[in-house]
Amino acid sequence: MPKTIWKSNKKVNLIFLSLSLIYLTTLILPQWSKASLPLCRLDLSKSLNSILNKEPLSHAHVGISLQTLASKDSLFELNSDSYFTPASNAKIFTTAAALRFLGENFTFSTDFFFDGRNLIVVGGGDPGLSTANLMTAATMLRQSGITKINKLMILLEDNLSHSANTWQWGDLVFDYAALPGTINFNQNAFGLTLTPTKVGQLVDLSFSDPRLAAFLQINNMVRSERDNGSVEVIGNLKSNSIELRGSINQPITLGLTIPLIEDYFLDSFAQILKETGISVAKVSKTDTMPVGYHKIAQFHSPPLSEIIKTINQDSNNFYAEALFNLLKSKSGSIKESLRIKADSFFLIDGSGLSREDLASPRSIVETLRMVAESKQSAIYKNSLALAGQSGTLRNRFKGTAIEGKLWAKSGTLTGVSALSGYLNPPNYQPLVFSILVNQSPSPNLRQTIDEIIQLFSQLSPC
Repeated sequence: MPKTIWKSNKKVNLIFLSLSLIYLTTLILPQWSKASLPLCRLDLSKSLNSILNKEPLSHAHVGISLQTLASKDSLFELNSDSYFTPASNAKIFTTAAALRFLGENFTFSTDFFFDGRNLIVVGGGDPGLSTANLMTAATMLRQSGITKINKLMILLEDNLSHSANTWQWGDLVFDYAALPGTINFNQNAFGLTLTPTKVGQLVDLSFSDPRLAAFLQINNMVRSERDNGSVEVIGNLKSNSIELRGSINQPITLGLTIPLIEDYFLDSFAQILKETGISVAKVSKTDTMPVGYHKIAQFHSPPLSEIIKTINQDSNNFYAEALFNLLKSKSGSIKESLRIKADSFFLIDGSGLSREDLASPRSIVETLRMVAESKQSAIYKNSLALAGQSGTLRNRFKGTAIEGKLWAKSGTLTGVSALSGYLNPPNYQPLVFSILVNQSPSPNLRQTIDEIIQLFSQLSPC
């Protein structure tokens, strides 16, 4: 009897397993097929509308422009001539204009002039000038025989200054909103690490640059607590005082803006010179270049081909704003450096932090196409983040058929998500596209945009 029961149960198990496999196949296979089957051009609109008509896009302001790169054939347009807040997609205009107007070999320069007693540093707006550069400069000056400087000065030029009138006030104390100028130093920002101590006691502070401990006046009101809290930063761009409030139960590092950057540059360089064996009696700023000085040293930044890679791949706001300032001083505006419809975009800044920036999806596509048709096409394309491999896209599309075939610039602000660039579908000709989404509180905008890119990649000439 036990043997008979076992045989019966075995048959039931086999039947149950077979039914389960059939059921799972009906669920999984259609989805797998849908993701892998080719998408005919005539079916693209229908497939896209199924995404656009549901959350999180159904109540958002969405703009899409999709075109073939070589033939300029328009495959899908939605509000493509309407204005959107582009967020960091504004960097596409900034870097494309700079590459066209300045050339890939352009470099920022920082010059050092000496009259036998006084040293003047003339900054050219180099966003990458660092402590290491100043140490090298000090060594060069010492090797040239200089042992004493009566007055260390910097020359300030208003044409390379930046106004943040349209930026969110609360952003200005953080490193992603650091303001560039004639003289920049360590991207005008620093890291401040807060480490808990005993519960109820003030936290310990440590600086990425130890010299800042003496330069900044930190009013630390952050206490160590058992439960995790938050930290509020209160600063003033015209003062070197920063106030910290809140509580934490684990170490955190804040990226903050250095206020009064010219003063900090002078203090730091004077100290570096002294460490090298060159005494400095006093420091000051000037807005005119005196006569009688000769150039004794000069630093150059990496070429523009590398600078736009930092901007586009890492979405570096500071570098973008420095480039924007330079373009304004040399060409008058970004628009004068691009050959696209003048009223199709309006930029207040070069990074996209301003919510007063406006751009249409078509203007971004036309800019990307203009660069693609130039001799600098490969340089610009390689400056963009590569899906699944580099920059802001290193963790997007990883392990998918899109990895390594999408070069794009992302963009994010509260309620805003954007992605624009070049896509090489496996079974279709290369595409150029722009997707801009505004006025949505959903945290899933990025995933939805990726779903749209997945559709683009399935296009087939059927």
